[in-house]
Amino acid sequence: MIYNCRHEISVWRKENQPYEKQRIAELQQALERVQDDDNSTQEELVDITNKLQDAYRDEEEYWKQKSRNMWLRDEDLNTKFFHASTKQRRAVNRIVGLYNETNLWVAGKKEVEQVAVTYFDKLFTSSLPEDFTEVLEHVSERVTSLENNVLTRPATETEVREALFMMHPEKAPGPDGMTALFFQRSWHIVKQDVLSMVNNFLTTGTLDERLNMTHICLIPKKGRPTRMTELRPISLCNVGYKIISKVLCQRLKVLLPRLISETQSAFVPGRLISDNILIAEKMFHGLRTNKSCKGKFMAVKTDMSKAYDRVEWKFIEALMRKKGFAEQWIILMMKCISSVQYKVLLNGQPKGRIVPQLRATTRRSIIPLPFYPLYGSAHSKY
Repeated sequence: MIYNCRHEISVWRKENQPYEKQRIAELQQALERVQDDDNSTQEELVDITNKLQDAYRDEEEYWKQKSRNMWLRDEDLNTKFFHASTKQRRAVNRIVGLYNETNLWVAGKKEVEQVAVTYFDKLFTSSLPEDFTEVLEHVSERVTSLENNVLTRPATETEVREALFMMHPEKAPGPDGMTALFFQRSWHIVKQDVLSMVNNFLTTGTLDERLNMTHICLIPKKGRPTRMTELRPISLCNVGYKIISKVLCQRLKVLLPRLISETQSAFVPGRLISDNILIAEKMFHGLRTNKSCKGKFMAVKTDMSKAYDRVEWKFIEALMRKKGFAEQWIILMMKCISSVQYKVLLNGQPKGRIVPQLRATTRRSIIPLPFYPLYGSAHSKY
């Protein structure tokens, strides 16, 4: 359905070109001629004026979408600002070259692609752990059979609609090119198909591989990034997959306060990760000023930058089973995690093909798994 819709939209786009500067100039000249002609009617003047206003509005909306600007409203003659924002964003995000693993600078398209694909291939390769018995020894079962029934029940139309309309309508689309706005505006048409897709997954645990195809967008952490570690990966998923994941998230959200330790300040509504900053500041203040702490206590700073991105799939599965989740729920979660495949967006073009192996994937590409913070303080923007 999505493929056919994209094809029809593409055909429509070619047949109906957006208003351009030339078209706007022609309408301005036509308006001047009508205004100077004493024989012209009021209807002609109004008609050309309305067309010119539509042309200005379409041009502004076109450049607003290109600029990816979310905070400034249109309809206020901001076309030049949106156009400048688009050029600036493209210039900042453009990757002209990278250092490879051997610290050699490469600038060719194929070489840069190879650097990016190799980086993520290594990042998403498992270390093949064998046994988690000792690590999970003290984890107790907390999920009841009644809660498992709620987690695995068929989705209602209201539940799916809420998941869809939670999404920002104009965020960057996934590989299928559709934003949430398309589904939200067409909900009365597509709701039965979307509901059937979600319930088919909840019932059978099967997922079309095209649904979980994902683009990795690389956001610079600094002005001119030269290495892959200086680029922040953000996964752009298809809306269909995000609807499924949000339905599961909303169900799991109710259980989080009981599943996540009180000492963890992320992943749960009402808890702020910034609280950790205050606690850490108080602890360091005590270490510096309290005489009884001298020579007895110490602080260790650890680098957890990759902790959120690299979680062993077998560990997640073993932990959910230890917590008492139903096998059907575990199958659904593991299918969401393990079915993902990636392409890297380099200067706007998807390149390569990355299939993660037995390891959880980049942030925003899967459902947030709230269990492993029990064993560490791996926090990330989500």
